[in-house]
Amino acid sequence: MKIAVATTVVASLAWANPAGATECTQLYTLDRLVEDLLATEDALRAGDDARAGALVSMLQAGLVCIEDMLPRRIVGSTFRAIGAGLIAGGDSMAGQSWLRTAHEVEPTFEYGVVDLPADHPARRLYSDIALESSGAPVPLEGKTFVGEVFLDGRALAIPEARADRPHLLQLVGDPVRSWLIEGNAFPEEVLESSAPVVAGGSKRSREPRVKEPRIKEPRVKEPRAKEPRVARTRGRSTSAVGIEDEVFEPSRLRPWEKTPLLVGGVALTTLSGGIYLMSSAKRREFDAANSLSQITELQPQVNRLVLASAAVFAVGSGSFTWGVVVGSQGPTLPTVHIRF
Repeated sequence: MKIAVATTVVASLAWANPAGATECTQLYTLDRLVEDLLATEDALRAGDDARAGALVSMLQAGLVCIEDMLPRRIVGSTFRAIGAGLIAGGDSMAGQSWLRTAHEVEPTFEYGVVDLPADHPARRLYSDIALESSGAPVPLEGKTFVGEVFLDGRALAIPEARADRPHLLQLVGDPVRSWLIEGNAFPEEVLESSAPVVAGGSKRSREPRVKEPRIKEPRVKEPRAKEPRVARTRGRSTSAVGIEDEVFEPSRLRPWEKTPLLVGGVALTTLSGGIYLMSSAKRREFDAANSLSQITELQPQVNRLVLASAAVFAVGSGSFTWGVVVGSQGPTLPTVHIRF
């Protein structure tokens, strides 16, 4: 399988395939591109300008023969490596063009201490480019795309691109087609006119639409049968009461204090049992005491624990009982009834 390629570039900037080929005879995979990219970055870090220049030529030639859609991050790294390699080889103008596109793709990237030598010229030039304004994309008037197109790893809806820099253009399909273009010089293979034209160059006129008259059908009003009304019943009743076509069921609301009273009553009753067990233990110590001082010390403790157990039990059982009673026949509150 071969991938047809068209290149629209400026030769002085060395953006095109160095061999000037119009058809790729060998596929260039994403794995191969990553290998060449890593090798180029290693050569730049080592200061091997000759090897970096050779690898940059391979990357440029491979981009127009790539058979995979490139992620945006890979595009940014590749353009940075090509730009730095061209600058290291002495072609500063072309290198800066590639770095502009790289900064456009990844505007937050900054060279670290392990990316390039501290005195490498590409580091300073990239910092200067980061301070410049990228400008707005320049649209191609009267044109639209024929398919799904990606520019520098991002989907593009209309033909527009920033000028004075190279871009990687990819057309989705089987096979994927790739171009290196300058600015918005999109190849004709991906373009079509945005409006249909007829002979003579004028736009195709639209035929007037004739609005058909709308005939209204007579509306026949059907007599509406009245539903029998159900008389309301007087007095209090626990059965369902029908009012016209709606049915209301009486319901009983659960008082908000019912659950706390039940839970608190159970907890206090349980606590009283624990206090009583403590009093039993103290009572056994009291019975086993052999000296007057021990008896004098333990006797009030036993008495206090027994009284505390009884008091807590009384409060707990009362709370639980009140919780059971509340809400059983409506809201019930403690009251005092006096008869004369």
